[in-house]
Amino acid sequence: LPGKRSARKAFAREDGALTALEAQSGRLRLIRLTREAYIDALAGAERLAAAEQNQQLAQQLRDAVAARVDAGKVSPIELSRASVALAGARRGSQQAMRLSELSRKQLAALWGATSLTETLDDSLGLPAKPAASPLTADDSPVIRQARKRIQREQAAVALAEAQRLPDFTLSGGMKREAVTREQSVLVGIS
Repeated sequence: LPGKRSARKAFAREDGALTALEAQSGRLRLIRLTREAYIDALAGAERLAAAEQNQQLAQQLRDAVAARVDAGKVSPIELSRASVALAGARRGSQQAMRLSELSRKQLAALWGATSLTETLDDSLGLPAKPAASPLTADDSPVIRQARKRIQREQAAVALAEAQRLPDFTLSGGMKREAVTREQSVLVGIS
């Protein structure tokens, strides 16, 4: 029966198109994840700088309070309060450093490295927009991928329908009767 080969080709074509769309979707997802990790790493560096500045201010405050306590102008309780604030600032600085390192490692892991040795700058270069026309929901890679899945499944159904009927086989041959010594031609279709 005709149609089996064309059904297999149509299924393979739709399967290939779906695979290409899945690859494109994966590439776009990786770009998004990399951008997010880059922004997280930049934010972590900014938090670390702010925490270090906070620690320096807390150290200056503690030094100033210690000088005032030595001069006898304020109670020693103020020195212990300033020391507690300095300890909190140090703890915040250490936490910000760990979070910054974690975000840098996550960014480096996206391209297979174990650590990030480069310095990060604020300018995140984004590729140019592909088209000047406004994008609709139909242009989404997810929607296109879903449509290709539907087309692939329709091709799979057409292939299954083509394969439900068996192939015709034509056979032929000669038969010789042993007793009568007659020969017959045999033709078979199944």
